[in-house]
Amino acid sequence: MALKIKWRNGIAYLHGTSGRKRIRKSLGTRDPKIAELKRAQEEARRDRANIYGEENEATFADACVQYLNHAPPDKDYLAPIIRCLGKMRLAEIKPGKVKVLAKQLYPTCKPQTWNRQVIVPVSAVINFAHDLGLCAPIRIKRFKALDPRVKRAINREWINSFMAHATSPHLAAYALFLHTTAARPTEAIMLMPNNLDLERQYGVSRTMTKNGERREFWLTAEMTRVLRTLPPKQIKKGQYKGEWRIFGWADLKGPIEPWKKTCKLAGIDYVTPYEAGRHSFATEAVTRQGKNVIMVAKTGNWKDTQTLLKHYAHPEDMAGFIEGTFGQKTEKRLRSIKGK
Repeated sequence: MALKIKWRNGIAYLHGTSGRKRIRKSLGTRDPKIAELKRAQEEARRDRANIYGEENEATFADACVQYLNHAPPDKDYLAPIIRCLGKMRLAEIKPGKVKVLAKQLYPTCKPQTWNRQVIVPVSAVINFAHDLGLCAPIRIKRFKALDPRVKRAINREWINSFMAHATSPHLAAYALFLHTTAARPTEAIMLMPNNLDLERQYGVSRTMTKNGERREFWLTAEMTRVLRTLPPKQIKKGQYKGEWRIFGWADLKGPIEPWKKTCKLAGIDYVTPYEAGRHSFATEAVTRQGKNVIMVAKTGNWKDTQTLLKHYAHPEDMAGFIEGTFGQKTEKRLRSIKGK
């Protein structure tokens, strides 16, 4: 049955049946000529799909519509990609083409940006389309990061100095919270008063983590005392006033400048909030105090102990470790050799 155009409130709609499927969709136009062109294109596409299979005719734009309806991402990295790949059939999109596109879209950026803003979203869309039976899965090898900045871990003396010179009580509490809970900066900034139960020394994140679950926070007695005396603040964006939050910032940009200023005032090395939090939490618990790695991974919300040990628990004083483990006093060694 041929697809027909019906008009409703001046908007063109597509009606009909194709491949035993009932078609009812807006063409998004009031222009009869454009509506007829879109009708013919859609009819031709569906005819080809009926003959050769939907998996050979679905376009990247089709897959994006399905993907965005199911799980809208926080960042809109897909818009420039759709402009370039939108009309291409999924079967035509190959890993090499995507990697070339990444460099074309962001020619002055680093491999980390190419991975985050092109490789990852394209892979997510196509593999989601595969789950719907529209195409084969795709595996795109990510670009290798060039000279990544070495992450650092700080100790409690650094935190004490930071808190003593913090530009506000909320910034001091924020640093202590990151350090003692391994919270991600976003998780901490999003917290509202009803996310914490200070009687139980417990909290829970507002959003799902990238591990696919809500994050639990177990608070020290010190952290609980600090939070009891910390009044919530209403977030602001320009003239807009929003919800009340524990630390009072609307987004990750809020504490950046105060954090840098405090490091300078305290005369301490600058490290990012992420390093002062998750990296330092893991290093303190595992490397310095030798705590059970399963408990560290669980309380710090790492997916597994391998990730914790590989990326977050940094080794320290390796020369001292070697000397303390295998070293001997020179006189003792020489006497041993002379005796022989």
